[in-house]
Amino acid sequence: MSASSNDSDQPAQPKEPVSPVTPDLEPDSSPLQSGHFADVPLPRLLLDLYRSSFNGRLELSRDKTTKQIVFQKGAPVVSESNLPNETLGVQLMDAGQLSQADHEKISSYMRLKKCREGVALLSLKLIEPKQLFEALKEQVRRRVIEAFAWSKGAFRLLPEESGKSEIQPFRNDPFLLVRDGLCAHWTPDQILSALMTQMESYAHPTSKLDGARKRLGGDPQIDALLDAIDGRRMLGEAIGSGFNSPPLLATAWVLINARLIELQDTPIVDEADQSQEFVPADIEIEIESAPSAAQTGPDSRTTLDADPRSAGTAAGTKNKAAEIMRKEVLERHESLDDLTFYDLLGVPSDATPAAIRKAYFAAAKRYHPDGLTRLGLNDIKDEANTVFSHIAEANEILSDAEKRRSYDAAINDEGPEVDVNLLAQAETLYRKSEILSRMGDFRGALEFLRPCVELWPEECAYQSALGWALFKQPQSELESAREHLERALELDADDPVTHTRLGVLLKELGESERAAELLARAKMLES
Repeated sequence: MSASSNDSDQPAQPKEPVSPVTPDLEPDSSPLQSGHFADVPLPRLLLDLYRSSFNGRLELSRDKTTKQIVFQKGAPVVSESNLPNETLGVQLMDAGQLSQADHEKISSYMRLKKCREGVALLSLKLIEPKQLFEALKEQVRRRVIEAFAWSKGAFRLLPEESGKSEIQPFRNDPFLLVRDGLCAHWTPDQILSALMTQMESYAHPTSKLDGARKRLGGDPQIDALLDAIDGRRMLGEAIGSGFNSPPLLATAWVLINARLIELQDTPIVDEADQSQEFVPADIEIEIESAPSAAQTGPDSRTTLDADPRSAGTAAGTKNKAAEIMRKEVLERHESLDDLTFYDLLGVPSDATPAAIRKAYFAAAKRYHPDGLTRLGLNDIKDEANTVFSHIAEANEILSDAEKRRSYDAAINDEGPEVDVNLLAQAETLYRKSEILSRMGDFRGALEFLRPCVELWPEECAYQSALGWALFKQPQSELESAREHLERALELDADDPVTHTRLGVLLKELGESERAAELLARAKMLES
């Protein structure tokens, strides 16, 4: 289906909405007929629809943007959107399959014949039927994934009896769709934060995991995660060192929320091993969210056989733990400006990457908002969130060798002063743009690259990526693209990627002599 315009800002109300929630959801779950993404994130909604084999239409709205996704047996098969940049023609231009001239021909033909884009593409012989089939499937995927970026917006369901058989081939795999959407629009720290409270639970496989393995696997790191889910390892242990890998973290998120694994407090123990103590591998998760009873002294422990005042003792211990935690959070929040990232994680300046990862995992777990909620400390949630975000920032900087060197130089006055806050923001934007660029969505990548370069204009990779996206987007901005690529070359005269990109651009502009020099230089630098 091609893009369509809607007069209303909101999708029409369903006449008789029904819940797509299956019986295996929590008993107190209310019928899922409409809602807001602030309450029900889109990835979770998609998995709920899949588990219930939902047939019908999902309508999404945000401001004046509307989308309609048709589902068949819980999988998205057809879509409509009123966004001009989500038409089939623009998508094919982004992928390099159509030129601007081709797109203009399509638009003229559609106006003349009053037909859809797909018909125009086939009639003008600009695409083969098989290519059109793949493009329509990809169109559904892109439209859904773009909505993962919506932190605000609403959804409504219009259930139907069943889907149409002729659109069965356009089915997108919900597991892969959700994983791709998380990778595109959630940072590793966001996904990790959502998983944090479950890291010390043992990951037990369900009967559905083997079938999902064939769909989610294929990457060595993800295969290792799937193999590690045997009921004997904690989730954090199964993830291992992949705490900065969006595909790995997103896969773990899908496994949990699609209920392909069960998280339990105890491991599976073989009968032959029941006489032996189970010792988990060295994930080294040691710091708790609050001081335990043992930390408050030997006399604070309670048992069922203690005198009736033991309940009061337990309550007193919890109150004491809460006050200790309150004091710690407030003191840490007050001293944030005076702490280095090493101080914040509690590691020395020569700490190894493994030690930094361990310290980050422990600190993030300790200050996670869920832990404070359990202690009744909601009144200092804002302060804790600030501490939590600084801990995530410290990990992001210290886990990257190049950014760590820049940070060390800054705090030791060995080079120009570096604003690590701006650097972290710019790097996050750049990573998001990389994902979109790899998907061929250069228009979407520009939304992240422009503010990225504004924050940190002295980085060659950022300038180069912006210049390339300006060139590769549907309506190329050649002079602006050249300006940024030339600037990138000034920042790093030995970067082969920038040499190649600028060479391709200059060849397009007809400057063949310099283009050849740049491309030859790129080959030499890569060798």
